Amino acid sequence: MGAMGAGGRGRSKSRVDADSRNTSEQGEQVNPGEFDIAAEEARLTNNFVNEYEFTNADSDALAAEYDPLMARRRIKYDDVREEYTALWAEMAIRADRKKDVDDVVAIILAHKTRYQAVEHATKVPWYVVSVIHSLEAGLRFSRHLHNGDPLTARTVNVPVDRPKTGSPPFTWEESAIDALTYDGMSGQTDWSIEHIAYCSKDSTAGDTDVIIQK
Repeated sequence: MGAMGAGGRGRSKSRVDADSRNTSEQGEQVNPGEFDIAAEEARLTNNFVNEYEFTNADSDALAAEYDPLMARRRIKYDDVREEYTALWAEMAIRADRKKDVDDVVAIILAHKTRYQAVEHATKVPWYVVSVIHSLEAGLRFSRHLHNGDPLTARTVNVPVDRPKTGSPPFTWEESAIDALTYDGMSGQTDWSIEHIAYCSKDSTAGDTDVIIQK
């Protein structure tokens, strides 16, 4: 993402000076010696805050000292709902991938009761849980639903240090419940195809097309 991070980091003095010259060219007389760089940085930071929304994952990235420039743009549901509808309507399974899809479905159905147990605890439909499990952990019940890290310890990848409570090794169900709660999915009530794709995108690094095809 090419956005500027909080606090204006990444914005060079030459860029600020260039903006100062541009403002002057537009009719406002600006004395370079009186240009308030701090005020300009504050203005740009405020613009950034108004345009970007940090998620839990972004907060983890900041805590891990990642550059805020890496924070992803928050996509609004209304901006993509119609696109998701169109993608779903056009969806088709390629003939050469049909067996792969059938194999995934067979594994999911074989463990349906485990997914239903998580649904009972979180109200997230079992089939949504299974899709995320496939994307994040390859359907392995020895891995965290958050990111595929081993259940023998707390997560080490973003989101880091999950679950916060309990002691490892964790059961898959404990991890799954924590992951869905952490991502805010447990509070959702709209489980249309479009909203499933939207809610799942943060858990799957934006692989909307994969979610819809599953």
